[in-house]
Formats: sequence, structure tokens, C-alpha cells
Amino acid sequence: MLAVGDASDTSGYDAVIVGSGVRAGSWHGSVKKWVADNAGALTDVPTTFFTACLTLQADPGKTDEVRAYTDALIQETGVKPLDVGLFKGLNEPKLFSLPERLILKALKSPQGDFREMDVVAAWTRSIAPSLGLHS
Repeated sequence: MLAVGDASDTSGYDAVIVGSGVRAGSWHGSVKKWVADNAGALTDVPTTFFTACLTLQADPGKTDEVRAYTDALIQETGVKPLDVGLFKGLNEPKLFSLPERLILKALKSPQGDFREMDVVAAWTRSIAPSLGLHS
């Protein structure tokens, strides 16, 4: 696993899984830029996306809303992932900027780490064959 800042391109990889949390209704800017910059190469290697969003903690029925954040990236970049995972996110105030903390507080967002790593692991195992990987 590499942070976007450490991943220069897709060369040397058999598959790529790209994910982001959502802030202000969008994937993180640095991740969106990396996908856009590597869009051509991502069409040459099996690729999947995932989105982690606090909205799913507040209302698990809002999968369409959370999927729309990923769909916007797909439309912007033309990268068509083999699959899209949607997961609950986190609200750890110390990880966010002051404006972000104020917005989350105003929205009365629950604090905590709501990521379900067993769900993430199950999704990862389920997509491994389509990426040409062994689970």
C-alpha cells in the first residue's frame, strides 16, 4: 500500500486499488489529481476504487449518495474501475484541519473510527480474482 504522494505511477504493478475518504462531498484532491494524471495508465491495468465516508455510519441506506462521489471521479477521469467498494469512514478531529473540524461539528457528525476492517478485508478478497491476484 502506498500513499498517493509516494506513488509516482502505475508501472511495475499488476493491479491498482485506489481509495479515498470524502471531504466536502468529494474525494481528496491529491487522490483525484493522481487518478487524473494516471488515467491513461489505469486503463492498462486492472483497477478498482473504494470510498470511505462517514455518511454510511450516519445512514447505511445512503449508498447511492456515497457511490455518487466515486461516480463523479469516474466521469471526470474516464477511468472505469472493475469494482467500487463503499465503506464507513471516520471522524477523528485531530486528523482534520480547523475548517473541517468546524464543519463536522456543525453537522453534528459522530466522532470515532467507524471503519469495519473485516468488511474491507472481505471486499478485498472478493475483488482479488478480477484483479488477477490470489486472495
